[in-house]
Amino acid sequence: LSFIFLLLIFLSGAYILARSRASGNINGVLVGFGVIFFFVALSIESSIIPISDVIFEHRVYLPGAGLFIALACALKWFLWKRRAFIYAATVILVAVVCGLAAASYARNRVWADELTLMLDVVKKSPAKARAYNNVALGLAAKGREVEAIPYLEKVVSLEPGFFGAYNNMGNALITAGRTTEAISYFRKAIELKPDYWKSNYNMGLALAELGRYGESIQYLEKALSAQPSNANLNNNLANAMLLAGRVDEAIHYYEAALFIDPNHVNARINLESARKRSRSGR
Repeated sequence: LSFIFLLLIFLSGAYILARSRASGNINGVLVGFGVIFFFVALSIESSIIPISDVIFEHRVYLPGAGLFIALACALKWFLWKRRAFIYAATVILVAVVCGLAAASYARNRVWADELTLMLDVVKKSPAKARAYNNVALGLAAKGREVEAIPYLEKVVSLEPGFFGAYNNMGNALITAGRTTEAISYFRKAIELKPDYWKSNYNMGLALAELGRYGESIQYLEKALSAQPSNANLNNNLANAMLLAGRVDEAIHYYEAALFIDPNHVNARINLESARKRSRSGR
């Protein structure tokens, strides 16, 4: 039914355009053109090709120009033949503009930052997992990771294959002091996407926090293979190796971290500590 409705609008626009061109009616030509332009411009990314977000407001920015041309010219066409309605139409249009201005102001408040926007998305699309994940990211950006946990729980319940949400949940649980629980979420993220370096990195850090340095090193090495130029990763891998008693290897990775970032303060301090330990034979 939706397709038939839209098809009738398109065909009506084509009919008005053809009739108006034949009669030399410029207002009718612009009405027909505006309708056809709307559908043609929209068809570039909203047609038979499957897309994850069926409704997305930015898709109608350009097509909307055709719609507004059609509406404005249709109104002008109507009033040109019915002069008695001009004053009434003016009052109605002023009211419409004021209403749209108020709606724009309210919408701008929603767009104040990522968190307020995503909370609005969750309210309007309660079955969309990505929206809950984005709320969680917005909370994390404000240092409110613990508050993100229920939103991330909602993500994995709606979309169990959302590997990034498991990684984000692990980070939130670590912030909440629930490191053992976090490990199960990092492990699930790695199962879903083994080459996702952030999950491997976070798993390594969590295991190191629990004193499981041998396991930690394995995950950190896997993360480093994907991000060899990451100074923090080199430094943290070196930390795990130092704690595991592999001092010479730790020195190598501290030096690598400083080669990547000569201003990495922690790596420089840790390197001096590791060298002293190496010289003392401990």
